[in-house]
Order: sequence, then C-alpha cells, then structure tokens
Amino acid sequence: MLINIKKHIFLLLIIFIQLFSISCKDNNQLLLESAIDEFEYIKYREPLNLDRLETLKLKFEKLKDNNVTALYYLSEITTLQNKLQEAYGFILEAYKLSHADSIYKQKEKLENMIPIDELLITDSYSKEVLWVNDNMLILKTNESTLIPSKKNHKENDDEVVSGDNEEKTITTLMMTGRTDIQKLYNDKQYLSAINNTKMLIQLIKDLKPEKDIKKELSQLYQDLAILYAKENKIEEANNAIDKAIELNLTKENTDIKILINKN
Repeated sequence: MLINIKKHIFLLLIIFIQLFSISCKDNNQLLLESAIDEFEYIKYREPLNLDRLETLKLKFEKLKDNNVTALYYLSEITTLQNKLQEAYGFILEAYKLSHADSIYKQKEKLENMIPIDELLITDSYSKEVLWVNDNMLILKTNESTLIPSKKNHKENDDEVVSGDNEEKTITTLMMTGRTDIQKLYNDKQYLSAINNTKMLIQLIKDLKPEKDIKKELSQLYQDLAILYAKENKIEEANNAIDKAIELNLTKENTDIKILINKN
C-alpha cells in the first residue's frame, strides 16, 4: 500500500514538473513549435494548400527576428511557393546567425535552383553579381547609388570649390564609364570592357590621390576582377580582387574572391 502511494506521488511529481516546464516556456517558442508542427503536417498534403501556406508564412514572419529556426522555415515555405529569391534571402539571414548544417544545405540547394537572372550578391553600389555554373557575371549597376568618397580636409573656400568639382567629375566618370563598360559586357566584348575599366581607373587616379577615392577604386577593381574571371584569366582576376580588398574590405569582394577560385 505504501509503495503504491509513493508511486502515485512520484507520478504526480513528474506531471507537475512537466506542466511547470511548459508554463515557463517563452510564448514565442510555443507559437514557433506550433507553427512548425503545422508546417510539417501540410507540406506533405496533396494538393498543397497555398492559402494555408501563406497564412503559416505570416506566423513565422512574426517570429523571425534573430530567430534562425523561423528564418529556416520561412525559406522552406517560400521555396514551396516557388519564390526562390525570397527563400534565398531568408536563408542568408539565417546563415548570418548560424552555420548549422541544415542552414548550409538549404542555402546550397537554393543556389543551385535559382535561375541565372536572379540576384545572389549585392554590393554597396547596388551592382548585381551572380555566379552560375562556376562563372561570374555582371548584371547591372544602379548608378544613382554611387556616392563619392568624402574629402578629408578642406583648408579654404577655394579648396572646397575645387574639391566639390573633383568629386562631381569623378561621380560623372564612374556613372558614365561603368555604363559603357556594362554595355560592352552585355555585348560580350569582355576584353574591351577590361581595357575601359583600366582606363577609368587611371582617369580617376589622375584626379585625386588613391587615399581619397578608395571606395571608387575598390569598386572598379572588383569589376575588373569579375571581367578577368569571365575571360578565365584567374591570376589577373585574383590580382584585381586583392587590390579591391586592400582598398576597401567588404563581404562582397571577399565573396567574389572565393567565387573566382571556385574552380
């Protein structure tokens, strides 16, 4: 009899601990677990209920801030919706927070699924770059986002006027020059694009010291690296991207360095 009473007490204690544990869980965690359960249920249903999937997506979006799991499932959902670029954006956010194997595999899967006209990397000048089948391509440049390097020291009014004029000239050169380079690229005239890029580099270096135009030069060397890679001139591409990194280290140019040497 005493043994049975002890057993009942022990069982009640276990139930109490479980209930207490559940009650202590963060409400967002409970919502996340519920959303995951729902996703796992509906993703194998035929036909796929797209309306219900969109409703479920909204639930995950409310929980996605710095939440790797929510971002991962948002990537899964948008993949099922065939919104591959959106799916890739979610998995990139997750990858910034965690390099877990499941995150990496989802990222790799989407990189293999995304068609060639989709954006994979954006840099500070909104130049769209993508890699497909180990090749790198320049797609387009949003020239309106070009921002000239700021002048570090202005000693008098004449210098201010002179500095402003130089910056305007450099901005104009960058915009028009890179537009011409883009046209050459689109026409597959890669060697001409390389020569124009090198000429543009020299032009802006003649206008200002390298230390005052690091961002602009870095951008052009990055372009040059991609163009060399397109011509399969890997050594020259590496030299150019190394110079871009030296001038202005960014995630984009280090990513491009990796892509250049992908083969």
